[in-house]
Amino acid sequence: MLESTIGGDSNGDGPTDPAASSYGTGVFANAIGSEPGIHTVNLAHVAFRYGAAGIAASPGRCLPFAGCVGDSREGQMTVSDSSFTHMTDGISAESPISSVLSRLTVERSTFTDISSVAIATSVPVARLSDVHIDGAGQVLNALRGEVSLRGSVNAADGIRACNWSQNPACSVDATYVNWGRAAGPFPSAGAAQVCGNVIVAPWLWNGTTEDDNPWRSANCDGSSPPDQALQAAMAGAAARVDNLCAQGVCDVIALYSRCLSAARQLAIDNLPFPIDDGGVASSLGSAVVDGSAVYLKQSASPVVSDLGAVAGRATQVLNVVNIIFSLIQAYNSCP
Repeated sequence: MLESTIGGDSNGDGPTDPAASSYGTGVFANAIGSEPGIHTVNLAHVAFRYGAAGIAASPGRCLPFAGCVGDSREGQMTVSDSSFTHMTDGISAESPISSVLSRLTVERSTFTDISSVAIATSVPVARLSDVHIDGAGQVLNALRGEVSLRGSVNAADGIRACNWSQNPACSVDATYVNWGRAAGPFPSAGAAQVCGNVIVAPWLWNGTTEDDNPWRSANCDGSSPPDQALQAAMAGAAARVDNLCAQGVCDVIALYSRCLSAARQLAIDNLPFPIDDGGVASSLGSAVVDGSAVYLKQSASPVVSDLGAVAGRATQVLNVVNIIFSLIQAYNSCP
C-alpha cells in the first residue's frame, strides 16, 4: 500500500504520498453472471482516499462463460457522514444502471480534491443533502433522473444536466446552494457553472439569500433556456402578424386567438399560479414566464426531507416546463 499514514509503511518504500487513482474503486455495486444485483447499500462514516472512484454502480457485464440473470428488484444506496478526498471521481452512478440502483441518497458528506466529477448520477431519484464540494473538476453530472442538491460548492465546473425540452429526461433542483460568491453559479468573469435543466435560484451567499431568474441556465449545447425560447417564439409570431397587417389582414385579436386559445386554456387549467395576461392573447407568454419565475422561487425549499420531496419538486418544475414548450409550439403556429 502506498498509503503510509494508516498501518505504517506496509510495503517498505518509506514515506510515500499516493495520488488520485493510485487505487481502484472503493465500493463497486453491480450484477455479474448469475449473481443477483446488490439491492441495498448503506455506507456511513467512510473515508475514501486516493482512488479512481469512491463508489461506482453498474448493471454489470455478461461474461462468455456466465449466464447473466436479469434482476428487476429496485436497489437503493445511502451514503452519510463520509468523505471523498484526492479522488478521480467521487460517486459514479451513471446510466444504464436500472438493474442495480433506482434511489441514491448522499447526506452530510464532503468531496475534496476531486480531479474529475464529484457525483455523477443517472438514477431515477437522487437526494444530495448537506453535501460540500471543495475543489473538483465538476460538481454534478446528471443527464437523467430527478436530483436535488443542497450544500456548498467550489469547483472548476458546476452542474451539467440534460437539455431543457418538452418531457426532458432529467430535472435538477440546486436551489439554496452556496456557490462561494454573491453571483452564484454565474461569475462576472468566465462561463456559467450550470447548464441544462437546472434551477439554481435562489442561492445562498454570506448568510443571505440571493435572488435571480430561475430560467437562467442555458442548455449545455448553447441553445436557449425555456424563457428565451418562448420569447423568441413570441417575437416570431409578432413579426408574422405585422406582415399580415402590412398586407391589409389585421384582426390581431382574432389571429392570436385562433392559434393560442387551446394553449391558454391548458395553462389556466394546469399551472399552479394565476395567469394575468390582461385578456390579451399576445401577452400570454410573458405572463407565464413572469408567473412561473415567481412560483419556482417561492416554492423552493432550503431543506429536501426525503426522496419523495425530490420527486415532488421535479413534478412541479416539469409541469411548468412542459406548458412553456406547449406555448412555444402554439406561438410558432401563429398566425
